[in-house]
Amino acid sequence: MKCFFYYLWVMIRPLGRGICGGSYLVDFGEIDNLFKVGGGGRKRKLENVEETIIAEIEKNDYHSHQQIADMIQEKHGIKVSLKSVERLLKKTKSNA
Repeated sequence: MKCFFYYLWVMIRPLGRGICGGSYLVDFGEIDNLFKVGGGGRKRKLENVEETIIAEIEKNDYHSHQQIADMIQEKHGIKVSLKSVERLLKKTKSNA
């Protein structure tokens, strides 16, 4: 991940005015372009089915992360890691 100053330098560099070239962007109301950072990243696998999984966990008797991961695979066709199940349980515990 690149630091903020790298992005700032990339925005100012094409202006050919050095560091003072940033005032050019401010004068034309393009200050927002200095602070835009990409919001990429991977979408969560369990985003749409999280509530149904939590309801299933509360309704039935699961003793391990592996049992929960197997249930998610059977019912929703989504293969998740044990760490993902752990994060899901941690999130539900903090919300409860």
